[in-house]
Amino acid sequence: LLLLLLAASAAALNEQHFTAHLKALQSSIPANGTLWALLVAGSNTYANYRHQADCCHAYQILHKNGVADSNIVVMMYDDIAHALENPDKGSIINEPGGPNVYTGVLKDYTKHEVLPKHFLDVLSGNSDGVKHAGSGRVIKSGPNDYVFVAFFDHGAPGLIAFPTWDLFFNHALHASDLNKTLTQMHADKKYAKMVLYIEACESGSMFDNILSSNIDVYAVTAATPFESSYACYYDAHLKTYLGDCFSNHWMENTDTVNIHQETLQQQWELVRNKTNTSISCQYGDLSFTNLSVAEFLSAPSAEQAKEGKEVRAPMATDAVSSRDIRLEILTRQAAQATSADEKAALEKEVRTEKYRRSLMDRIFRGFVLEAARAGTTAGNCSQSECYTECVNAHMLTPEQCYWQCCTGQKTCYNPPSTPVVDSHCMTGVLSQVLQKCPAGMLMESQDYLYKFGRPVVTVCMYAKHMLPELMRDVESVCSFRL
Repeated sequence: LLLLLLAASAAALNEQHFTAHLKALQSSIPANGTLWALLVAGSNTYANYRHQADCCHAYQILHKNGVADSNIVVMMYDDIAHALENPDKGSIINEPGGPNVYTGVLKDYTKHEVLPKHFLDVLSGNSDGVKHAGSGRVIKSGPNDYVFVAFFDHGAPGLIAFPTWDLFFNHALHASDLNKTLTQMHADKKYAKMVLYIEACESGSMFDNILSSNIDVYAVTAATPFESSYACYYDAHLKTYLGDCFSNHWMENTDTVNIHQETLQQQWELVRNKTNTSISCQYGDLSFTNLSVAEFLSAPSAEQAKEGKEVRAPMATDAVSSRDIRLEILTRQAAQATSADEKAALEKEVRTEKYRRSLMDRIFRGFVLEAARAGTTAGNCSQSECYTECVNAHMLTPEQCYWQCCTGQKTCYNPPSTPVVDSHCMTGVLSQVLQKCPAGMLMESQDYLYKFGRPVVTVCMYAKHMLPELMRDVESVCSFRL
């Protein structure tokens, strides 16, 4: 009997210790602190449906987990739910058979208010900067607060895109500007800890060799600095992709586990393993990844069942590179057309899209070849074994060998000695290209245009003296075409 009593007492103590540990895990936000969240979809048009779907889903997660609307700011163009192409007006879904995630979503900044400057103003709590825009609400975080940021859109080396255009090119948030703001916020004690989840091509370049590990910021990206991220879940009824693989995986995980017991590190490992189309990366301060996911996606007082719910969505089997979205959607739409006229019209659009892409291949050919020759800290790619064997095999063009051998590295980090990506030079070059070439035509294929950010930025960093000659070649190609 005594042994039974002692065993029962030990079990009770263990349960008390577990309960105390769980409570401590759930309340690591400093006293008088709270959680703030900033959610951004940085694109527009129905072809980019998935970015606003991701953003709306993220809002529903926070809302469901008890985070007050007063502590959430949402930026999205808001042209999808009621788009002409949307057969289900007023509805946006983010996964096959999923719920309408548009219901009740906040719309603090929409249309042309979704700007990089406004994003930085909102994040840093600069109310004056958005005094005449949208709701005017900002993240009013202080030294005891946690901040969660999620961004969904296109990207290129050293930048993430926004939906509005600045003359001949998208407004873009550059890595240098983002990291300058984060550093200043830390100096001003604007947060205790911050987590950023970034869905974009080459999103690792926003933080690699830039984000400091001692400013209490932890960043997770959908891809390395060198590769595309991927869309998933094509919906034949909606005729578009519903989500992005990385983002859907972290949100589906959040929906289906007890986030008070799962840590940030555990979630990242699960999502990284499931996202087999691109490599998710971690940057910044990894010392607090042992905190629970709930710390950044749930109000401290929110309750959640101990058992996870049934997983709603299957593993993505139709993933496609974000660089190829427009062509893939048009091809699928043409295949499912129900009338001869509709099929003919869509097949014409497919041919037009392929022509745009081939034109861009010719326009940027010089940049691609120069990028292969340019000496970098990683070595001269044109002298690498992969590139040499590829060219000598005469099966692919030198440009194709560049894409096969000189890009898409499966690593999250450049060597420490690598210069910071010169994204401002890159956007300047792309803007000049759009001025010299049929801008309207190229803008229609923005996702493919960003593909050439990698060779352009390589030239900017290692062979800038070649820019005048390369731009003359661009002008010659476009003049001939016109």
